[in-house]
Amino acid sequence: MESSDLARQAFASAAQALAAISAHFGKRVSQARIEMALPSGADESRATNFHAMAGEAGLVGEALDQDISRLRGSHAPCLIGYVSAHGRKKWLAVSQIAGNGLAVCATPNGRSETVNLNGLASQAGICIWSLAPLAGVEKTLSKRAGTQTGLRAFVPGAGVLVPVVAATITVNILALAIPLATMNIFDRVISNSAFDTLWALAIGVALALGFDLILKSMRTLLLDKASARSDVILSNHLFSRILGARMGARKAGIGIAANSLREFEGVREYLNAVTLSSLGDLPFVALFLLVIWLVAGNVVVVPLIAIPALFLAALATQGRLRKLVDGSFRDTAHKNSVAIEVLGGIETIKANRAERWAAQLWERAVASQLSHSLAIRWWTSLSINLVTTFQGLATISVLVYGVYLVTEGQITPGALFAANMLTARCLGPLAAIAALLSRLHQMRIAYASVRSLADMEQEHAPERELVVSGPIRQSLAFEGVTFGFNPQLPPVLSGVSMSIAVGERVGIIGGIGSGKSTLLNLILAMHEPASGRVLADGIPLTHLDPAEYRQNFGSVLQDPAFFQGTLRENVLLGRSDIGDLEIYKALEASGALAWVRRQPLGLDTPVGERGAGLSSGQRQTLALARAFAGDPAFLVLDEPSSDLDMASEAALVGRLKNLSGSTTLVLVTHRPALLEAVNRIVVLEGGRILLDGPREEVLQRLKGVVEERRQSTQTVSLQVSA
Repeated sequence: MESSDLARQAFASAAQALAAISAHFGKRVSQARIEMALPSGADESRATNFHAMAGEAGLVGEALDQDISRLRGSHAPCLIGYVSAHGRKKWLAVSQIAGNGLAVCATPNGRSETVNLNGLASQAGICIWSLAPLAGVEKTLSKRAGTQTGLRAFVPGAGVLVPVVAATITVNILALAIPLATMNIFDRVISNSAFDTLWALAIGVALALGFDLILKSMRTLLLDKASARSDVILSNHLFSRILGARMGARKAGIGIAANSLREFEGVREYLNAVTLSSLGDLPFVALFLLVIWLVAGNVVVVPLIAIPALFLAALATQGRLRKLVDGSFRDTAHKNSVAIEVLGGIETIKANRAERWAAQLWERAVASQLSHSLAIRWWTSLSINLVTTFQGLATISVLVYGVYLVTEGQITPGALFAANMLTARCLGPLAAIAALLSRLHQMRIAYASVRSLADMEQEHAPERELVVSGPIRQSLAFEGVTFGFNPQLPPVLSGVSMSIAVGERVGIIGGIGSGKSTLLNLILAMHEPASGRVLADGIPLTHLDPAEYRQNFGSVLQDPAFFQGTLRENVLLGRSDIGDLEIYKALEASGALAWVRRQPLGLDTPVGERGAGLSSGQRQTLALARAFAGDPAFLVLDEPSSDLDMASEAALVGRLKNLSGSTTLVLVTHRPALLEAVNRIVVLEGGRILLDGPREEVLQRLKGVVEERRQSTQTVSLQVSA
């Protein structure tokens, strides 16, 4: 078995065990919901990953450094992970531990089994996590941690912060070595020819520089590692928030969303080790000012004047930069949208000879974005150049003023040189902060765009404990459902009421824009009705865990998506409960097996980006195979034969007729042939149910309606002609 398959199985085992412990505490959380906390196949034994999964289950975990044979009742409930003799990682949900080494293991369905822990002592890879339930407020805070902490998530933890602060203090103290040594060399060594002192100072400075190099390197390494860890956690959390958002909460287009994801890199780069180091050096400006005053007296006035002047120079350009950055972000998002649309529709563009039109769209987008980018670069460079100029002015001012003090005998030449070096060191962190200010507005816009994604309303609200209902056993029902995508426009569905019993075969037909596909989306809990309710076994879908609820369904949507990878990966889409034999069974049911058999690589055949390596008919049958995989209890199919030839369509109808009696079929189609697979037809018109009943009866009534309207139209035409 491949390592990726083993990783997915271990991940699923951990999720199942956490679901069992959650049930032990009286909280029903589905395995599917827990698995959504991390990417499929993630290393569940890593502390950060385990905490994320446990938090999704409403639990808090603590790693136990304890021999398995020494576990006692106080350690339960806990999770025990181990690698079996076959190399598979397994997790046990231990609810009770007896003194004789026996443990009671819970399962998600409420059953239990007894396990001898002493027999597991010889297994490899043992890890133990003690678990406890999260309180309501703690649970909410735990699930919201990724967004509520905001920029503080980039701040290193205490384990990193303490050595970093110690290194920063030491580095800034060592920075005094060269200025003070220079002062002593000019004032004492040269005048007294004290070569022994010279070499002692040189060796001391060399040692200080060596320690400075080591400490700075260690500080950067620690901060980079902490930043990388935060980056992984936050980027994964951000993407999981995007995946878990309600469809209605997705206000931005794909181009804007993609640009916002890219801007996350901008936030991370802004808050990197250099930024944190500069902020850490800032408090020591006071130390350098104090030393300048001690060795050079009134010379300290120059850097005291230079510091506010330097900040004023940096702030002078910020107002203009703010406006430019706002415009640049909009232009960049628009350019990304144009690129995605044009590249995604390149065949349509070529077929309609629209290359020049597409090129003009791109040129306008690039020109607008480039004008803002050039202006931002100019104003940013102006800000940095102003800061550099003030640094130079501060240096020459120290020398000019210091020469007068030297000639008056108030300070020594060595003190002047030391003060000049310390002034440069004093202004260094301030210059770095001033440079960061020039990018502050870019970071602000980037952070706001990232937060807009992270703050989208979620399908599974953290403060709600949703119902884990299991399989649908009776019916799906619509009660007065009204739904629209835009409140300013007429609703797509209006007052729809109907019921679909388990095992029923229902065909949904109607004209363009009648609401057929929207009806299927509501069945799949993609959207919430504006009014009315959609019920599963009498329970509103808004009360159900959507991840668990959707396990009932296999679906083909109106525009099925395909992803770069193999045929196998596009059928499974990360599911670990389906083997290759079941994939072949699904391919046969969909009609895809005939062409898959001809592929030299079989299931490992790459499909290309968005399925570009397949024909439209092949993509259609592959989408059907995805729906059939795992023998779902409900099949929801939207125009499943739109790209099939007549022979393939006839074969599909035959397979749909032979579905298991317990399988429920909801089918949207414009093809009369597919209606042979259903025993009930619902006709939609203008978002309302026009007809509903047995197939033959509805078809007969529909003919009468069509004939009546045709005659009415002819009568109106004759009256107009007259």
